[in-house]
Amino acid sequence: MMPFLDTVRSTIARHHMLARGDTVVAAISGGADSMALLHALVALRGILGIDVHVAHLDHHLRPDSAGDRTFVCEAADAVGVPVTADVADVRALAAAQKRSIEDAARQARYDFFSLVAARVGATVVATAHTRSDQVETVLMRALDGAPWDLLRGIPAVRPVGAVRVIRPLLGVWRRQILDYLDKEGVRWREDPTNRDVAIRRNWVRHVWLPELARGRPALADIVGRIAGTVGEADHVLRTTAAHLYALTRVGAAQAIVLPLRTLGVYPRAVQRRLIRLALAEVAGTTAVPSRVVEEEALRLLSRRQPGEFGVGSYVVRRSYDALIVEPAPAAPPDETYALPVPGEVAATSFGVAISAEIVPPQEARTARPGEVFLDADAAGALLRIRPRRPGDRFRPLGMTGKKKVQDLLVDRKVPRWERARVPILVDAQDRILWVVGQRVAEVARVGETTTRAVRLRVRPVNAAGPEGPFA
Repeated sequence: MMPFLDTVRSTIARHHMLARGDTVVAAISGGADSMALLHALVALRGILGIDVHVAHLDHHLRPDSAGDRTFVCEAADAVGVPVTADVADVRALAAAQKRSIEDAARQARYDFFSLVAARVGATVVATAHTRSDQVETVLMRALDGAPWDLLRGIPAVRPVGAVRVIRPLLGVWRRQILDYLDKEGVRWREDPTNRDVAIRRNWVRHVWLPELARGRPALADIVGRIAGTVGEADHVLRTTAAHLYALTRVGAAQAIVLPLRTLGVYPRAVQRRLIRLALAEVAGTTAVPSRVVEEEALRLLSRRQPGEFGVGSYVVRRSYDALIVEPAPAAPPDETYALPVPGEVAATSFGVAISAEIVPPQEARTARPGEVFLDADAAGALLRIRPRRPGDRFRPLGMTGKKKVQDLLVDRKVPRWERARVPILVDAQDRILWVVGQRVAEVARVGETTTRAVRLRVRPVNAAGPEGPFA
């Protein structure tokens, strides 16, 4: 077997890229690297016990791009491999999504590859990234001052949605690919934009890297080793963080709680990874969150006071004892619910159900968690549950003067984001009788003259997040 194929086969084996019986979707553009990938997979498919399916996406960015599509289809047919080809208007996508053409093209490609994989029953997509691409990527990230873990470069295997993206050529240099294609007589298409040094990667490839290598011929090997070392360190940190995350996290996927008593003792690098895992779990993605989001979460963690910030579909909050990641809340409740006495009502917008029953006043002496007692005659036969309003005041049980409900919630350390969801129980005259889960009003105290009491019980129902102050 040729040295080139030996290297590709060992890369596949070392990173457990493929298993017997796999169908691999090969992303083929028609360029030298991708044609080498196609011929390598075809040459190895009998040994590896795999099937190959070619996928080609015409980005419609050059007048002659249709020629690439025809070339790839003919090349796939020549080696007996089925092919799926399609066209995407990347310029229109970039404009609609307000992103660069390069980013829009990358997203369009991976969306297309995933679609093809689903159609042909594949779970693996192979791309033609090489060792030379790895060096260029690491140098570009170093030039940008990227965080150290990104200097690992291009991962050999990466999950993207329902598929795994593999890079079988990551162990070979571009010059080895050209030698292989020349010896095998394999033709390829040259994209003229690959020579445009106005494109950043092309400038790194054709100008900066050769200039650096002129004074240090072994530079590419050195950078490759750096990427490997960083990749190993990142793997250790990633697996350690995953283990600690399983021990630290509390809650379901809809609301991840990281207790500060545990999170606070970890090094900052581990805290970052735990936050990253929580963000990914709540967002339902394997994509790494923005570094800006991670930094903001770390700043929030270092504060002594509660706070929050929202990003897209989720929100990160710091309470007095935990860092919480959960989906962005719905609008604050504005419904009012009638609660007959006796009776029960599900105040679903508040995430609670409250029941009321008439009992002897003596039972108030043995109140259990989640229940309170009011004087039935003071409360009246029809109660209402409503949202807190600006300026709401009442006289809490045992106090001599009135207090703002807002101040009560602050004093009781109810996080700011939960205050709007605390229901207020009022009587027919809109007098506050109970700030639910917090304090009963003095006006409805069960005392020596009370002849009938109302037992109120609260339980969470259909809550979108943690039970908060009602637990």
